[in-house]
Amino acid sequence: GTEILHRRSPTHPELDRTWWKSFKKRYSDRLSCKFLDSREFARANVRADDVFRYFGEVVQALQAIAHPKQVVNMDESGFSSRIDKGRRKKCVFCPDLRVEPRFQEERNSTQLSYVAAVNLAGEPLMPMFITKERVLFNQKDLQMIQSYVKCVQSPRGYMNEETMGHWIDEIWKPYCDSVRAALGKPDAPMFLIMDNCPSHCTQNIMQKFTTCGNTRLIWLPPHSSHFLQPLDASYFAVLKAYYRSFKTLVTTPRVSGKVLRAFRAAWTASFPPNIFRCWELVGFMYENIGTNNMRAVLNMDVVLSLIRENCQDHETVDDDAWDSGTE
Repeated sequence: GTEILHRRSPTHPELDRTWWKSFKKRYSDRLSCKFLDSREFARANVRADDVFRYFGEVVQALQAIAHPKQVVNMDESGFSSRIDKGRRKKCVFCPDLRVEPRFQEERNSTQLSYVAAVNLAGEPLMPMFITKERVLFNQKDLQMIQSYVKCVQSPRGYMNEETMGHWIDEIWKPYCDSVRAALGKPDAPMFLIMDNCPSHCTQNIMQKFTTCGNTRLIWLPPHSSHFLQPLDASYFAVLKAYYRSFKTLVTTPRVSGKVLRAFRAAWTASFPPNIFRCWELVGFMYENIGTNNMRAVLNMDVVLSLIRENCQDHETVDDDAWDSGTE
């Protein structure tokens, strides 16, 4: 508070320790104060109808594919630390707000994002790092990682429209071409499951997807990633557990040779069994696994369990409608 006042009025006196208490007392009729969860920790309600619609699109995808490699889930996860993650904080707000107040958790100043994609056949696509550092790699590090990971830069180290475009051009399009070539079907549909992060669905990004052939996007319902997205179900947690066990004295998530070696070891050790598991946790199950006739179907027991546990209005959805809609 003192710094703000000095910027506005350099001659303003120092604030003592009691100024905040006096300020709240003076405006007690216009301010409220209570402990709140952070925006990341709080989960919004998910509509059962939206989840039902999502699984309907999944059923259509499973009916249209010749091989599980044609279905992919993509998401990004940060490798920076959050200060006091999960802790509640006392927040001051106006009581007449229409939106429930939340606070944004503080993050480590050095952000490193990992963009992952896994297919329904239990295979990972090439990973991509997003870093805020202007100098991405020295020559030695570049030679070490360029064969198995892509790296791009963004102003804050997060996914944006530009880095999403890089992912489509350098990872998604080559992957689609390789799968279609293996199937001998140049027009085979490719399905990509994503959340509705703004950087995933801009007009320019939608245009880029049209250059990748027959790509069909399946959007997760709002606020449902924590129980419907395969990568969130277990993959990211297991990868980071391996990463913590392999890395030695990396105190900040910078793109250094030590970080890259730890990540490569963790990335190699965390699949493929874990990738099969992450799909199974969100409602899929496999038939003839490990054979040329392997296929995936929905496990309706798991699907209905996910609905009942995460959708407050699940009673409005008739079980018979689920059965008829997913045959």
